[in-house]
Amino acid sequence: MRKSVLHDFYVGNVAPWEQRSYVDPKAREIIRKADDEEKHLVSRLSPEDVEHLQEFKKLMHHIMTIDEVEVFKIGYKLGALMVMEVLEEKGVAKNG
Repeated sequence: MRKSVLHDFYVGNVAPWEQRSYVDPKAREIIRKADDEEKHLVSRLSPEDVEHLQEFKKLMHHIMTIDEVEVFKIGYKLGALMVMEVLEEKGVAKNG
């Protein structure tokens, strides 16, 4: 029997952000370079400036999360509209 996506969604088991994996070698390389750049900066900053950098990173993470949620909502609505259109064309949505 196939697992129900709707059931998983209802009980909170649908978490797309947890399924993200950076299998693309380009993405992994960019992440590695960003880590190297951060280490370089941190090694040259004063302790106070390191704290500011960490706070900056937290704020950037927060705004990126807000943005990802909005993009997810837009994509979800678009997908629902596409399904509705397909069902209407087949007469399913109108006739049950």
